[in-house]
Amino acid sequence: MKITIQTVGVTPHEPLKERIEKKLSKLETFYDKIVEAAVYLKVENTSDKNNKTIELVVKIPGNDIVVKKTGASFEESLDESVDTAKKLLIKKKELAYKNICRFQKSVSYLHSQNGSNRSAER
Repeated sequence: MKITIQTVGVTPHEPLKERIEKKLSKLETFYDKIVEAAVYLKVENTSDKNNKTIELVVKIPGNDIVVKKTGASFEESLDESVDTAKKLLIKKKELAYKNICRFQKSVSYLHSQNGSNRSAER
């Protein structure tokens, strides 16, 4: 998986970059079809302490997953973003599995119908 980090008005320190890469690489254990993950770091122009925003875009076949979280630190925002993305990836994987099972049942049903039709024709 390719990981890109983009910043707006802030220069991330090396430990933060390493933490981002480590956290995002763990997402592949929950969904193996991730193509790319893009992280956007931004400090909001507010007087509030919770002004560190991370937008996480996980690019997968079909619909991308986009998560945006704001917190007191980038680390906090990152943790929340990755946790949310993890839950969404698990849901997507479960839905894909259900669809595959549904498809396989349909195919086996059609095969059984075709077999009974052939025996009736004989």
